[in-house]
Amino acid sequence: MPFSLLDVLFFLIVLGIAITVHEWGHFIVARRMGVRVLRFSIGFGPPLLKIKRGETEYCIAPIPLGGYVKMAGESYDDELKGEPWEFLSASPWRRIPIVLAGPLMNLVLAAVIFFFILFLVGSEYTASHRLGIVIPGSLGDVAGLQVGDLLTEVNGEPVNRWDDVERGFNQGLVSDRAIRVEYEREGQSGEAVLPVETVVLGEGDPPIETLKAPPVLDMIDPVGPAWDLGLQRGDRILAIDGEPVEYWHEVYDRISQMVRRDESGAAQPVPFQLSWRTPQGEARSAEVTPILVKEGGKTLPKIGISAAQFGLIPAMEPVIGKVKSDSPAEAAGLKPGDRIVLINEQPIEHAFDLEETIHRSFERDSEGRPVGTPFELVWLTPEDETRAAMVTPKVTEMQYPSHLGFSSGRKIAFAEIGIQVRRDREKFGLLGASVKAIELTGNWCLRFFDLFKKLVTGEASVRLIGGPIAIAQGSAQQARWGGEEFFSWIAILSANLAIINLFPIPILDGGHILLYLIEIIRRKRLSVRAMEWAYRLAFFLFLLPLIVLIFYVDMDRLGWFDPI
Repeated sequence: MPFSLLDVLFFLIVLGIAITVHEWGHFIVARRMGVRVLRFSIGFGPPLLKIKRGETEYCIAPIPLGGYVKMAGESYDDELKGEPWEFLSASPWRRIPIVLAGPLMNLVLAAVIFFFILFLVGSEYTASHRLGIVIPGSLGDVAGLQVGDLLTEVNGEPVNRWDDVERGFNQGLVSDRAIRVEYEREGQSGEAVLPVETVVLGEGDPPIETLKAPPVLDMIDPVGPAWDLGLQRGDRILAIDGEPVEYWHEVYDRISQMVRRDESGAAQPVPFQLSWRTPQGEARSAEVTPILVKEGGKTLPKIGISAAQFGLIPAMEPVIGKVKSDSPAEAAGLKPGDRIVLINEQPIEHAFDLEETIHRSFERDSEGRPVGTPFELVWLTPEDETRAAMVTPKVTEMQYPSHLGFSSGRKIAFAEIGIQVRRDREKFGLLGASVKAIELTGNWCLRFFDLFKKLVTGEASVRLIGGPIAIAQGSAQQARWGGEEFFSWIAILSANLAIINLFPIPILDGGHILLYLIEIIRRKRLSVRAMEWAYRLAFFLFLLPLIVLIFYVDMDRLGWFDPI
């Protein structure tokens, strides 16, 4: 994607905030510890602007990919005089808080941003406990539930929002007993009983249990080959390689066998014939080649399908909540509060229908490039005025944030017009927002650790790594959605920056802390030679390869190289 001057400004704001807060952490704690700070620089290279206040020179440098705090006596090449204001003359117990303060301030920044978002804007949730979709052939459909039913109780517990429904169903699954659902339909009360029986999937260790349910599909992963074949929610799998299937676990088990080893011992996917029936009763069949992913040390074939199981989805009206700036939707005149009614004369009754229809609105040109397919959009304004426009979606090739997307790193074409569906909002008080903000910050840190583990084990693609280009693209995209998304992006990057800097690698803050801990254990300072070797090894074995990889992946995002 081309970058405008405004995009560059967003990129500089994101990095500037995260870096400034990080370096300020080092700076303020160093001052509190009595260590002199000679320079506080945002950016690398010769200073563009500088001003001196007291003993510290404050600078802005031209390379905005980091910053630094230069302290007196911080280099092993410096001639130390043993003064208390020299960094290396200080005890390791004084040095560790100074180094640790940078990453900790990034975590504080993330939590503070999340706090204000939760306190001022709130978080999204689903208030409706009325059914908007009942997937045909699912357990919910077989039990007699219908679109429009208002769920009032699950296993005797009252229902006030969709979270209550999910909680009741989860408790039923854990207890392995039938789930009783009370509902209201056209002023009349009724009860539906959904059977709960679990079966073991495959031959995993430990065993994985799932609900015994019909082979009816729910979400289709856009990264998987099932999406390319046109499978959709509500389709029912009939057979695999001509062998009929009756339950979902049979589908899972048979697809899991579609892998073989070649002469070199490498795993290869095995194509197979998939037969299914659409909700309209049309029988279809096609050959499909699964994608191989790593899970728990095993290589498993996947096609990107999931079971509908109970098949109940809450009502979510196709009403616009946000319009992205500089988007086809904005150009067409769409605004928050507008309700989408028709796309190419096809009724749109649920938010999922709207999203899926738009995402599939593209075709390939003669060179195989995805091109948006124009469609007629009809909507109602909040004043009940009917409007229509021809809209051509923008199509981008991106890594989709799904299980298959993380594992394969495969880029997919995705059409969008720049709208988000309106969601219910729950605001928090001071205490609630504080607790939730800390929880969110911790969750993002855990996500980063999980991704790092999967990168190391090969369960995630290296194409998920991002450098300056990825940050710039993300900053520009999030800024176009609005302030909430933009500041959430800063919070997430800040939390990631904190965790990266805590890795025990000598070039990073965590590596410095590790060396100081070794110094405490040995009760004497490491030699200059040992420190030099530690930094050299860290640079050549970690930093340099990482820089090369990030450069390669970032350039690939711009289309310079063939896919990894």
